[in-house]
Amino acid sequence: MSDHPLKIFSELADKPIFTERVLSDDEQIKDSYNETKVSADLFCVTCGRVKTFSGSAYGYSDYLSAVLRQVQANEYPVNYGTIYGKNENEQIETELSLPFGNSVTIKTECPVCKSPAYFCYVLEKESCYDKDSKREIGCSLSVVKIGEYPDQNISRLQLLSNYANDFPTEYSFLAKAERSYGLGFGAGSIIYLRKSYESLLFRILAENEVDRPSNFKQTLEEADKVAKIVPIDMKDHAYGLFGEMSDLIHGDADDKAGLDKYELLRDILKIILDNIREKNKQAELIMKIKPDNSAKRGQ
Repeated sequence: MSDHPLKIFSELADKPIFTERVLSDDEQIKDSYNETKVSADLFCVTCGRVKTFSGSAYGYSDYLSAVLRQVQANEYPVNYGTIYGKNENEQIETELSLPFGNSVTIKTECPVCKSPAYFCYVLEKESCYDKDSKREIGCSLSVVKIGEYPDQNISRLQLLSNYANDFPTEYSFLAKAERSYGLGFGAGSIIYLRKSYESLLFRILAENEVDRPSNFKQTLEEADKVAKIVPIDMKDHAYGLFGEMSDLIHGDADDKAGLDKYELLRDILKIILDNIREKNKQAELIMKIKPDNSAKRGQ
């Protein structure tokens, strides 16, 4: 069994709606949800920065029965901060995961301002049967993210907003790619992401009076030759991924293939943009510093 049986909910929290994860043989979802926390790194609109939202979990039946007992006892309004279970010493917190049937709704909170974020999942079981005896010989369990509130597209776009001023055209395409990704449109997200790449690379080639290659991978190589935009540590990996991007667009790839590759290709673009921005900052700083003539004086 996995050391953190609820980690799958954390892994899916910032993924698009309908993202599915099949559990491996050594992973299980526990019946008792109060032994660990579900967490996700999200942009907190109130705090204006990325925070690790987290929440614990109890069973839905205990929570519901506790609320009903308070209502039956005419305890109005229901004090959701002091709801108790079957035993009065068993306080049931409401910042929780509420399993119901094969679905789970998880409430997480910002650690600073306590702003909530909710995520909903459905657990699906697929059994395998012996052809002769018709007996069940195994099964697989998958978890599918089916909802989120508030819309995490806002959070995703906020994380990209720092590129808007320096790279307005690239950011415009990147934002469209991110929205497509958040809606589960993998093919669309890759197309818009490529447009963002092309906008950047074509501009660099034009500024350096270099003709555009016909091959997308070669376009990156030529742009990197004249502007050194790819960090040295990534040169052995970035070019190959560009070939994969072309295959996704020109081939018969489905949305799932696009969703699987999107984050990696997007993050490489972010690294390239960050690298360009850092080089520009260094150039501006150098222009403000007077040339060092000490070497000449020492001669």
